[in-house]
Amino acid sequence: MFYFSNEITEYFMKFLSKEIKVSEMEQWIYDKNFLSELGDKTCELVVSLDFHSVFTEKDIEEFIINLYEENFVDLTKERITWIVSGMANGTYDLILGCAILANLRSFGKDAEYIPILYVGYDSELEDIDHRYNKLIIEEKSEKERLFNFYKEKIHNLSIEFLNKLSGNFSEGINS
Repeated sequence: MFYFSNEITEYFMKFLSKEIKVSEMEQWIYDKNFLSELGDKTCELVVSLDFHSVFTEKDIEEFIINLYEENFVDLTKERITWIVSGMANGTYDLILGCAILANLRSFGKDAEYIPILYVGYDSELEDIDHRYNKLIIEEKSEKERLFNFYKEKIHNLSIEFLNKLSGNFSEGINS
């Protein structure tokens, strides 16, 4: 099975998550010369993109999605693995990642292998944020303490989940 390099995966996922703009993607494409890694057909398609068109963002999204499909790589699994990996190694915000994973678990297609604890932790964090919205000094420290408590739990869960994702994907995910 074909896999993209970590750098390509990172830029693709950041672009699809709207963390980087078209101009940043264009700069990366030409600076890193990743085209040679993707083959002639893909190279021609990317070179033909008009990075200044109003349709460029959608074109790049479609290009990335098609690239994953052509190479039989599950884009959802790739995105989940990228988020969880970042959460485990500290490069992806734990609270944001938890919210995304909870949403994917609750509403995503074929994402029931995501531990249900992400949904619970996301719900708890939302409750804490709502409960401590009138921030007097005592409440600020309690909110921070509770957020840090859940961040640690989310981090540990992410490490455990990443280990399961790195192993046999179809076995033991929900155990």
